[in-house]
Amino acid sequence: MAVAAGATAGAGARWAVVEAVPEPDGWPWAVFVVNIVGSFVLGIVLAHTHHRTDDPTRDPLRLLIGTGFCGALTTFATFAVEVAVFLRDGRVAIGFGYLAVSIIVGIVAFLGGRRVGGARDIERVAA
Repeated sequence: MAVAAGATAGAGARWAVVEAVPEPDGWPWAVFVVNIVGSFVLGIVLAHTHHRTDDPTRDPLRLLIGTGFCGALTTFATFAVEVAVFLRDGRVAIGFGYLAVSIIVGIVAFLGGRRVGGARDIERVAA
């Protein structure tokens, strides 16, 4: 139930961002924003829940926010389609730029979230 509740909120939040964020220059700002915000929030949640229980993958907060909310908020499939469309349309530099910037900023956001969440090292974690 926690995953479903979180997913409902995450999908709603993604829809709201997609509706609210314009893309006047062709850069997919809405998907970029939800993916970066989702990476940051996931970093916080994983850091915060890592030592709360014997099995952090069953922690209710992690299931609600990490798996449910962040899983529904972020969208790798749409990101992949956007990159493919840039490449198909001959906008190769923008396509690879979007790919690189999204991955780099996403990782930095995740690591920043882990720091905010209290993580002191980068241990292997699973959502």
